[in-house]
Amino acid sequence: QQKKAIQEVLFWTGATRIHPIHQTLLPMPPFIVFGPAGTGKTSTVIEMIIQLIQLYPNKRILACAPSEAAADVIALRLAEKHLSTQVLHRFNWWQRLLTSVPSKLLPYCNQYQNLFEMHNIENLLSYQVIVTTCQATGSWLGYDKRIFFDVVIVDEASQATEAETFLPLSFTNPGGLMVLAGDIHQLGPQTKFPFYQDCIPFASFQERLLNL
Repeated sequence: QQKKAIQEVLFWTGATRIHPIHQTLLPMPPFIVFGPAGTGKTSTVIEMIIQLIQLYPNKRILACAPSEAAADVIALRLAEKHLSTQVLHRFNWWQRLLTSVPSKLLPYCNQYQNLFEMHNIENLLSYQVIVTTCQATGSWLGYDKRIFFDVVIVDEASQATEAETFLPLSFTNPGGLMVLAGDIHQLGPQTKFPFYQDCIPFASFQERLLNL
């Protein structure tokens, strides 16, 4: 199942999906990787990214998670695969404490003294893989319309609200792929915003898709 998930994403990343009559790009629904704890969802995501880099050196990949800790896990495991600081970037929200970042990840971050800096558009587009939180991608919305990715992956997607998940997914290019990985039976999304709790179904985007 892990191999099939990776093979499907690799295949459809390189496939041309053109409507035979209208000559427009055919959209793809999100791929969903799910299963109980310990079944290797994050390992599958890491291997997926490594093989995408090797097979498609011109494709750009965004890997997100709802929390800083989960995003750090993705970045650390990619760094262990010996990705260079020119290929991999760990994007941090500027208010994040420098001391909360694992020391092995600091070379992959963009910090100035005790703060994280926002990249200019040229630097941001130079990385093939960017790892960050779902919320942090919101800082790009008014930044530049050229920011897009060929593959957008959200790990621990069952822990994110729909609004959080839509932020990174909105940066998928028209011919790109989306991947949601998580376990809907683990702790779901949490928020302190009372309007959201009272008026919007309190479930992740991944769970809603699985229930269709």
